[in-house]
Amino acid sequence: MSAVTAVYARLLHASACRRRHRPGQAYESLCRALEDGFAERIVRPFLEVPGAVTLLDQFIGRFGHFNEFADEIRKHPAADRSAAAPRLTGKEMSVLQQLPSGLTADRIAADMGVSVNTVKTHLRGIYHKLGVGARADAITRARTHGLI
Repeated sequence: MSAVTAVYARLLHASACRRRHRPGQAYESLCRALEDGFAERIVRPFLEVPGAVTLLDQFIGRFGHFNEFADEIRKHPAADRSAAAPRLTGKEMSVLQQLPSGLTADRIAADMGVSVNTVKTHLRGIYHKLGVGARADAITRARTHGLI
């Protein structure tokens, strides 16, 4: 298998893992794609596989000695970040918009006039739809998608 084909295969796998909310596997495949493409500076697959540049954005700074190569790809003029943003409900958007403020779930609940369990349910929905497991990651992903 050629290096270009290997990079495409790894990126397609990473993209599928991302859609299935498996960030660890997506990261692993993305790292292998960078490794496969590094020696020959293979960039085109990263630009052509939907969501590949967004994945690079998501894991920025976590690629070890491949960080510079990842940055080259991310800064390429043809880098496409137009992957569709997940659809959040109106209440999920209300909760999401309050996350950068650092408010606790209790405080968000009080501000919205709902129970803390309702806010926690919305947070679980947000995390699931954004494919993350923590508040900071949700904020980063939401900013990437232009949601906040």
